[in-house]
Amino acid sequence: MGCVYFLPSEIECTIKNEQSVLELALKHKIDLDHSCGGSGSCGTCRVFLSWRKIAGAQPVDPPRGDVEAAMAEDRSFEPHERLACQIEPVDGMIITVPEYI
Repeated sequence: MGCVYFLPSEIECTIKNEQSVLELALKHKIDLDHSCGGSGSCGTCRVFLSWRKIAGAQPVDPPRGDVEAAMAEDRSFEPHERLACQIEPVDGMIITVPEYI
């Protein structure tokens, strides 16, 4: 178990059995677009990943799966840009949801 912190909403969520950051966000009513329903085909759940400092731990970004890697290459994502539907929540993650105008 652990916690993920969402910005700009400043909501901390305890990880239970969620398979993705998107699932965790929706469970806690965090506004996060997801027009394809979590299949990784639309890119609307793009978020920015960073980490809280945890004593004695050096966080490592989870590797991208094939679906996310293809989207990241197609859209020229930076390493910290991830798809919330394709990344598993890990203790200490800070997920920043972009604000669109």
